[in-house]
Amino acid sequence: MNTDYLFQLSFEDLKVSKLTYTNGNFSNSLYHFHQSQEKLIKSIALKINLIEEKDLKKISHNFIKLYDKYIEYIKTSPIVSNLINEADLMDIHEKSKQLEPSEFVGFIVNEYCNILENEFIRDKEDNESHFDLMVDYFKNLEYIDQMPDFQKVLDFENEDEIIKKYIKEKLEEPSKQYYYQIKYGPKILLILIINCIFCSYYKPDDFRYSSEKIKNPIEYFNDKTPIVISLKALINNMIELYKIIPQIEFQKNYV
Repeated sequence: MNTDYLFQLSFEDLKVSKLTYTNGNFSNSLYHFHQSQEKLIKSIALKINLIEEKDLKKISHNFIKLYDKYIEYIKTSPIVSNLINEADLMDIHEKSKQLEPSEFVGFIVNEYCNILENEFIRDKEDNESHFDLMVDYFKNLEYIDQMPDFQKVLDFENEDEIIKKYIKEKLEEPSKQYYYQIKYGPKILLILIINCIFCSYYKPDDFRYSSEKIKNPIEYFNDKTPIVISLKALINNMIELYKIIPQIEFQKNYV
């Protein structure tokens, strides 16, 4: 399956989630949100080679399998492993397993909000080049010694003006790409990991049919439920991230 096609299907589900939320059908909105995030988790996992297409059916709705794979992926990236605390993620997973449904939704909403509010790099100033921004960023990294290639870039200031100009022009576009990797890559990976927990705790049918966990999903997911209260903002934030995701070349392992 083409990963871009799976990503597009995910985006379509997200837009349906927004529409059904607007119409006050909150449980159905959550169902489509759940569906969209399942597809997003899988599409990115395919893109960065965490899984192969033949694994899709095996995973089904068991996203803790992918949770573990995403954790391992984070460990392989020198930047992300320094930006994201693996122990915190494991702690979130352990806590989530001990919560009742009424507690779980508030817990997940809080984690979503923390991720969306977190900034991994400052915004670019109007008259600043992406190259200068990234040089400033790397200068202040405590772990720059782990990244010898970028240490070399920082040494450009010792060159003469002609070489400096050439370097800046040559590396402006890669610097722009790297800026997106730092600004949005860890945030997207964190959301994917939280979504693995969310999509494992709830199955799609939990939002549509009565079950032992949720007797009546239409009544349970009402306009006073924490996750429903936050769902509109969450959907809108995710829509903005969906616009960014195609610009991030996850398969290059920059993030």
